[in-house]
Amino acid sequence: MIKNKYHDFYEPDIRLLFVDQVLNEGWDNDRLSAPFWRFYWNDEPGSYILFEGRRIEIIPNEIILIPPNTHFVSRVVKATQHFYIHFVVKPPYNLITNKIFTFPVNSDLLNTVESCIKLIRAQRYDSFKMIFLCQKLICTMLAQLPEKELKNPYTDVRVRKVAQYIDNNIHRKLQNTNFAKLAGMHSGAINRLFKSQTGQTPLEYQKLQRIEKACVLLQFSDKSIEQIADELGFYDRFHLSRVFKNIRDISPAEYRNFIT
Repeated sequence: MIKNKYHDFYEPDIRLLFVDQVLNEGWDNDRLSAPFWRFYWNDEPGSYILFEGRRIEIIPNEIILIPPNTHFVSRVVKATQHFYIHFVVKPPYNLITNKIFTFPVNSDLLNTVESCIKLIRAQRYDSFKMIFLCQKLICTMLAQLPEKELKNPYTDVRVRKVAQYIDNNIHRKLQNTNFAKLAGMHSGAINRLFKSQTGQTPLEYQKLQRIEKACVLLQFSDKSIEQIADELGFYDRFHLSRVFKNIRDISPAEYRNFIT
C-alpha cells in the first residue's frame, strides 16, 4: 500500500472583520479605500461603483469582490438593502490591489447569502453558523480568482522572510541590522533588494503595515487612538496621527468617523 504523502497546505487565515446588511441611502462616497477585502451584494439594483472609468452596478445576480487598498467611488440612485462582508486574508491574497472582481450568483451562493441575512435579522452576528457561512462565501469567491493574480511578487526568499518577520513584529522598534542578520546580507544590500521587489525599504514597509493595522483597529474596535498608538509601537497618538495623515491623507479621528 502506498502511504499518502504529507503536504504543507496553504492556510489562508481568513479573519472576518464585519458582516451586515444595511439600507445604503447615504452611500455616496468619493474616496473608498481601506486595507481589507470587501464582499458586496444587493437585493435589487440602485447602487453602483466607479472604478478606473468603469461603472459597475451592484445587482442581485452578481457578487462584487474588492481587494485591499483599491480606490473607488460609490453612488446610490435608489436606496437598497446592501449586504457586505469585510475581511482580511494572508499573502498572496492581501497583495492583490487596485482591482475589482465580479462573479455570477448561483443558487447555492444566493442561499448562503440569504442564510446570513436571516442571522443578521435575528441579531446573531457572532454565531458559529454566521462565521462558517461567511467563510464559505469568502472561500468560494477567492477560489475563483484568476491564477495570475495569486503570484507572490516577493520572489526572493530573503525578501519574504524579512516581510514575514516585520508582520510578526509590527509593534517592535526594528532596525536595518535586524533585517541584515535575518537575510544574511549587508544592511544596504537587503534594503536595495527589498525595495526592488516591494517598492519600499523594510522600515518603510513596517510603517505602512502599522498604518494598515491602525485602519482596521480604528474601524472595527472601540480602542482609543492612544491605545492603538501604544499597541502598534508609536511614541504617542500625535506620532500615529502624523504618520497616518502622511500616508492616508486623513487623520485617524476622521478615518474612524468615515462611513465605508
